[in-house]
Amino acid sequence: MILDWITDPHVTHLPNMEEVHRFVLDLKFRSSQGLIISGDIAEGPTVARKLQLLQSVYERKIYFVLGNHDYFGRPMHETIRDVRNACNSNPNLYWLNDWASIGLGNDTALIGHDGWYCGQLGLGNQTEVTRSDFTNPEGVRDLYDLYQQDKSAMFAKCLELANASAQAIQYKIELAVDNKVKRILVVTHVPPFRFSSRYRGKICDAASAPFFVNDPLGQVLLSQARKNPDVNIEVFSGHTHCAHSFTDGNLQVHVGEAAYRKHVRFLKVIEI
Repeated sequence: MILDWITDPHVTHLPNMEEVHRFVLDLKFRSSQGLIISGDIAEGPTVARKLQLLQSVYERKIYFVLGNHDYFGRPMHETIRDVRNACNSNPNLYWLNDWASIGLGNDTALIGHDGWYCGQLGLGNQTEVTRSDFTNPEGVRDLYDLYQQDKSAMFAKCLELANASAQAIQYKIELAVDNKVKRILVVTHVPPFRFSSRYRGKICDAASAPFFVNDPLGQVLLSQARKNPDVNIEVFSGHTHCAHSFTDGNLQVHVGEAAYRKHVRFLKVIEI
């Protein structure tokens, strides 16, 4: 079994119809049996429809998580509702948040969760760096509303979202281990380690780190890898648009490359 992987396609921001057609044709004629998307597919009002469109072209299974941009433009619960409805009406769309584990072959499990930046690393809530996620009313509405009232409350919400993803992934890894799998593929959006979160090849600085790392998830992954040395854990993430991979014993982490407003890149082919 072969799985393709893309991240941060931002399909509503492809520069012209030529790039849209290029991506659609590439997708249609891939030789893979499934596609993994590690977030930032579109924006909140359109992401459910874009997922349905991509699946109608690909005509195979799409396993995905959402990124921060997928929640832009509306309250988060509305996007969650629409994405769940799209998956309920299309059996080939799998939002990994809602799946405990998906078996791929005899000894491989696919799990995932959207994830979020935790807001705690580097300068934390003392940073002067801002993001349109919470400074623009067309960003993530939940974060924007909190930011207008109390900056610290917005940072607390980011940590809450990051912790929720870490707890979900921990539960799913433990379940997969109980089911005797030997390989776990983990899909999320925000990189789990600062040293794997890079811009132009350099590790993100202290001012940007609060918005580019899911540290609670990183701690869970390290703990689970050490607790289960005979299980290979492979992580696929995005968010930074800068490629980076590293291996630490039985833990591998991949951050995918992306080209915003240019074209969609197919990344590492995953063999099962």
